[in-house]
This record gives sequence, structure tokens and C-alpha cells, in this order.
Amino acid sequence: MPDRAWEDCLQLAASEIRDFGATSTQVCRRLSALLVGLLETVQAGNRAAVTTELRRLDAAVGRTFGDPDQRAFADES
Repeated sequence: MPDRAWEDCLQLAASEIRDFGATSTQVCRRLSALLVGLLETVQAGNRAAVTTELRRLDAAVGRTFGDPDQRAFADES
């Protein structure tokens, strides 16, 4: 069985949580905290994938929460 690239593993880990938890402010906050923490600890070559996942999360939060206060709360890590 072929090995998966690190980016593929990250996308697999984050995408379902983001897709199915996008309506929960707390799920969005915890996923954001995870990704921000990864940015601080992963090797430099893996940071672009983490940044991509953060952008995807931000887009999901923007689509889900129209109220500015609720969006700001969901954006907190």
C-alpha cells in the first residue's frame, strides 16, 4: 500500500471535521486551535498545507456564520 503524503493526511484529518462541524462555533474554534498549533510545530515544508487548511476553515466559517459577532467567536482559536 503506498504511503500518503503529509498534506493528504492533514486534509483527510481536517476536511470531515470542517465539513460536518462547520455549523458549530466550538468545533470551528478547536479545529482552528489545532491548525494554529500545527503551524508553530511542523516542519517548514509542511506549513503551506496547514495554511491551506486554515484558509478552508475561514471560508467555511464565513459561509456559515452571517452574524459578525458569531463569526468572530467561531474564528477565535
